[in-house]
Amino acid sequence: MARLDKRIDELVADYIQNKLTQEDVDLFITKREAEIVRALQSVEGKVSMLAKFETFHDNPDFLTQQLASIKALKVKDIKRIFEQYIDNKANVVLSIVPKGKPELIVQQDNYTPKFYEPKAFEEVPGEVQLPSITDSFDRSIKPQAGVAKPITLPDLWQAKTENGIDVLGAFDTETPTTTLLLQIPAGRLYDPENKAGVALLTVEMLGQATTEHTPSELAQQLAKLGAEITFEAKSEYIEIKLSTLSKNLTATLDILSEKLLQPKFSESDFARVKSMVSEYSKSERDSAKFLADSALSQVMYQEGNYSKPWLPSQAELAAIELADVKSFYAQQIRPQGSKLSIVSDVAEPKLMSTLTVALSQWQGKGELAMAAPKFAALDGNIVYLVHKENAPQVQIRVARHAVAEDLTAEHFKSQIMNFAFSGSFNSRVNQNLRENKGYTYGIGGHFSGYGDAGQFVISSGINAANVADALKEIQQELSKINEHGLTDEEIQFTRNSIAQRDALKYETPAAKLNFFAMMHAHNVDAGIVDVRAKTIETVGKKELNQLASKYFTPAEMTYVVVGDTNTLSKQLEGKGFTVKQLTIQ
Repeated sequence: MARLDKRIDELVADYIQNKLTQEDVDLFITKREAEIVRALQSVEGKVSMLAKFETFHDNPDFLTQQLASIKALKVKDIKRIFEQYIDNKANVVLSIVPKGKPELIVQQDNYTPKFYEPKAFEEVPGEVQLPSITDSFDRSIKPQAGVAKPITLPDLWQAKTENGIDVLGAFDTETPTTTLLLQIPAGRLYDPENKAGVALLTVEMLGQATTEHTPSELAQQLAKLGAEITFEAKSEYIEIKLSTLSKNLTATLDILSEKLLQPKFSESDFARVKSMVSEYSKSERDSAKFLADSALSQVMYQEGNYSKPWLPSQAELAAIELADVKSFYAQQIRPQGSKLSIVSDVAEPKLMSTLTVALSQWQGKGELAMAAPKFAALDGNIVYLVHKENAPQVQIRVARHAVAEDLTAEHFKSQIMNFAFSGSFNSRVNQNLRENKGYTYGIGGHFSGYGDAGQFVISSGINAANVADALKEIQQELSKINEHGLTDEEIQFTRNSIAQRDALKYETPAAKLNFFAMMHAHNVDAGIVDVRAKTIETVGKKELNQLASKYFTPAEMTYVVVGDTNTLSKQLEGKGFTVKQLTIQ
């Protein structure tokens, strides 16, 4: 470590003094400008910036001056700061070494922090006179939420590219940026039989070298543009996210086109990616949360892609060859059926023209079909137990099948119904298990859905000594709401809270894109915002309680527990549960 510490100092000094170029500085300038502009996309970002400038510069409108200073940076400025504050200056070096290996430290300690021992409090004789405080309001009374402000979306437009991509866009001039989300129907539910993990590996390979450039060269190009492009494999879609300053949109789209249309698919990249995914899969499979979620999928679905963990096993990875990735790419990474959501300060005609040029060479339609769910019957008295040795905190899942996702019908109304039960910090289950019993730091539940499947899931990390009691408490809470429903106060709390919360769902470009993706998925127009707001306000107590009666029946739930079977089996059986050992696929 001593040699490493010395070498780091030498490399940094050599780079700053001898190798730093104006091109490097310009790259930083562009990146920093993009970061500042993106920070202005939310109210929180704006307020934070105003407060910072007011605090440190006595001028909340200091942004223009800051940007001017950044854009004026030269190599000599960086060298001056390095010499003034870093080079050969006093510093703190902290060595963290394996226990029993003190010889590995950088050097012998020459400083020991002083132990702070608080002074003993002195008892004051007589009665303490409390200061008189006058308030303009009663702090013991919970403030009432005001009327939710109406949600306004920017003007939306719809289009379709010549190669078959459905486009939903919004013209937004708040910041000079363009943000887009491209969803290609090629997620993990499209994995061919016996090839779990192909979609994930394909996505990772799209982020590697192209036939024209190495990954580092592409990263350098994006950095110069202040742009970001990411690829991610979701359940139904491969999602590509792009964010850039609008002045650099054409150049950024050119890079996206190159990544999408000209992947190199080299053996060396594939070996590295496969090794990386393998190590990540090993790490995640040691996580109690991953084990719990994976076990739940295995219990709720009989077989197929719905029943599999989102990360492939070592055996599944070993069965995938580069030829499988190339085949999946050729069959499924195609534009027809893809969805593009975009928020930009560039007007629709120019934006569509730019998109058409960038993506015109991408052609075709996917050939594979998405897997259909095969629902398993659930037994409300069985606890499926996954072994994790000596786990002090246990992950639990309580779940059932439910209706698939919709935006205004039963799924949406079930979300409203659940808000006061397990969908908020003040919910019944969190107040009981966290505040009253102290079994957990937090517990929550939600209705979710993708593809043709829907489910309700309660999840939490529970103290190992209280797992059986926690499950019994959850069952009791389910029985109470099933039989008696919600109170008038809970329903009013739900209406106010959701209406206030949803206002932020459409604030930033990223938030808008997520909402546009839902609009794409359900083929609805912008009027859906008003319909949802109206539903929140008008759905009746009777209908909500009917949904509670339908979905919150303990006997129709399934229970998954991840922890040490040596102690949990007896604890659970002692409370009347039937325990079945489960091994993750």
